[in-house]
Amino acid sequence: MSILPEASRQFFASIIGGRRVHDFELTPEFVSKVEAYRDEVREQEGGGGMCHIVTDYLAEEYGWERLYVSYLSPSGEIICGGGHVINVLPDGSILDPTRDQFGEGFSVSHIKSDSDEIGRYRPEFYVDYHPGHPDASALDAWLPYYDGVPDEDVDTLKGGTREPGWWLSDKTHYNAYIDRQNELKRYGRTF
Repeated sequence: MSILPEASRQFFASIIGGRRVHDFELTPEFVSKVEAYRDEVREQEGGGGMCHIVTDYLAEEYGWERLYVSYLSPSGEIICGGGHVINVLPDGSILDPTRDQFGEGFSVSHIKSDSDEIGRYRPEFYVDYHPGHPDASALDAWLPYYDGVPDEDVDTLKGGTREPGWWLSDKTHYNAYIDRQNELKRYGRTF
């Protein structure tokens, strides 16, 4: 697999319907606000990434679209095969308010539509929505790279043998995230 920034750009632009004007700026105040909410939700829920709840809050607060995606390594391998939720902003850029869970040193990320980093986010491929499906022409750019396996099954088909954090050369941030998750579970909370 490979990351395809142009395919992701086009897909996210199709979600927002051609709107291109937006003046969002990722300020320290905004990041602090999102981090505080994210931490509060994780505390209440007993850990986990909580992308679905945080993006829902941002959708209600700012009117931004929510979208389930697969998050990819820089080489295009699936880290999180579907089930990760981001916000798509009116200019086709994306906001990932829980990117810290992937241990890459990010917290809240605003990925602009002209950044190649946007290619690390792509729509989730599943049985009824994948490149080549007659109702999913927006995904055709990925067709040469799609092997017919739904994203949720990719790790299972590889035997589930990858070690946690396999995509990282330095696991410092990832281990800190996992330690926090374990701490939340120790206090009697469940995922």
